[in-house]
Amino acid sequence: MVRQGSAHLFRQVQADLGKHLQDFERAGLRTSLSVPAGLILDQAALAEGGPKFTAEDEQRVDGQLATLRQEIQQVIERLRTVMTVMPSDAQQTEGQSLVA
Repeated sequence: MVRQGSAHLFRQVQADLGKHLQDFERAGLRTSLSVPAGLILDQAALAEGGPKFTAEDEQRVDGQLATLRQEIQQVIERLRTVMTVMPSDAQQTEGQSLVA
């Protein structure tokens, strides 16, 4: 009986974990892991000897990369802010809890 219950619980935890990992993967692909369309090389152009980039193209791409780096830095700063606002373990032991 205990073995059946623990096996059922184990399968349920695996299913829940799999679902959450899929959600995480979708969110990652949708946000931080997506490549802007302007940065993706044309496969047909590569087959014909490669794309011909000008100095203006390189400057435009450098500008896009700088913008992406700034956006990443802003997200990191927001995460740091959230982490500093969360109560520490010491505060939780004094009667505060994150779980209602």
